[in-house]
Amino acid sequence: SANTEVQIAGQRLRNISRELVRNNPYAQKAVKAIASNTVGSGIRPSVNYTDENVANKIKELWEGWADENICDFDGNHNFYGLQFLVMRSIVESGEVLIRKIKEPKGDVPIKLQVLESDFLDTGKDGVTLGAGSKNYIQMGIEFNEKGKKVAYWLYPQHPGENKVWTSVESVRVPVSELIHIFMVERPGQLRGIPFGQTVYDKMKDFDDYEDAQLIRQKIAACFSVFIHNQDSAPAGSPNPNGGPPLERVEPGIIEYLQPGQEVSF
Repeated sequence: SANTEVQIAGQRLRNISRELVRNNPYAQKAVKAIASNTVGSGIRPSVNYTDENVANKIKELWEGWADENICDFDGNHNFYGLQFLVMRSIVESGEVLIRKIKEPKGDVPIKLQVLESDFLDTGKDGVTLGAGSKNYIQMGIEFNEKGKKVAYWLYPQHPGENKVWTSVESVRVPVSELIHIFMVERPGQLRGIPFGQTVYDKMKDFDDYEDAQLIRQKIAACFSVFIHNQDSAPAGSPNPNGGPPLERVEPGIIEYLQPGQEVSF
């Protein structure tokens, strides 16, 4: 099934994709280009309301929340910056989670927290929930007996953090508090995969080919001048002017060769 394939290869594909984006300029450019061409400077809403006073109030509330970084739980982006971050994460990692956190302060009492899919506790796969419960967990997502998503199991911190205090116990987050975004390519698919998974090998091969060509040119550039002896004079013999043999070419050089020697480049 689609989920078995993602469960087996999903983490490995994400790791390969992230490594390529970090170190391969073509992969990095592709991720940025897709995100830029999808959301641009931000997908902006329009307010259509018959009462102009209400419409203006909605616009005012929206702009005050979305145009500033108060909409971001981490305080790094405005709403349109979050859109770019979300799209970039979907391309690179295949999926992304957006957690809606209630904030009692402010005119709009909600903040958005963008989380990588690594926060999902896939170790709970196949776990059933207590006596009498017909709910089950698949790849960190909890379903009821009818197969409807009801919750996600998330780590409090990124499981890859290099911290001794990082919690390994996941917590249950209701589905109403999360937005799980990914490209659904097969019916019943629960998790996403990176966009570039079909070109990873070719991209790596092309990168290696470029490196090999560069090294080849660097080696070729090291051999600039060859002196051929037409007679029996040993290579590297002193020049007639008493100077050392020709070993380096410099701008404006005047060099006297021995009889029977010729130069090739």
